[in-house]
Order: sequence, then structure tokens, then C-alpha cells
Amino acid sequence: MDGVVRDLVGEVNFIALHNEVSGLDEGLPPDLPAIDRLSEVRAPALILVGNSNQLRTLAAADLLASELPNARKVVMTGAARLRNMERPKIFNRLLLDYQENVE
Repeated sequence: MDGVVRDLVGEVNFIALHNEVSGLDEGLPPDLPAIDRLSEVRAPALILVGNSNQLRTLAAADLLASELPNARKVVMTGAARLRNMERPKIFNRLLLDYQENVE
């Protein structure tokens, strides 16, 4: 990863972690009326998540993968919220492979 990009990723992650520790990301509980309708989605979906993501992000990816009928979940090693910047070659390869093989 380019040094400037690495610094940017570090700054974004620092802000996110600071907000989480400070409780700034809690807000109101989400109103998710569509969550019960995920099984109705017919479009294929690729769910890319990093193994270093926050637990709630990993849980959301698991939920989507289990409820969306045409979903494929991939866990990227050594990545978190900015997967496309942290591991761009792997991210792009996964996206292109998925695009070529999606029905």
C-alpha cells in the first residue's frame, strides 16, 4: 500500500475506533424493516469482509450471507473496513472473479 494511502487508512481507522470507544457511534438503534425481507432479494450479492473488521460488521456479513438467497461471502485476510485500499490487488481479483462467474 502506498505510504500516503496507509496514513489515510490509519487516520480513518483511528477515528472509527475513537468514536466506538467514546460511544459516538451508538446513536439510536437502527430501524431495519427490510431485514425480514432479505430472502426476497433475487440479485446476486458478493459480501466482502475483512477478518480484522469489528465483530458487529462480521456478524452483519454472516446475516447477509445466510439470508440472501444468491449471496457469496468472502473473508479477506489482513483487511478491515477499507479492504479495497488495504489489499487492492486481492480485492480487485475477488471482484473480477465474482463478476465473471456470477449468473
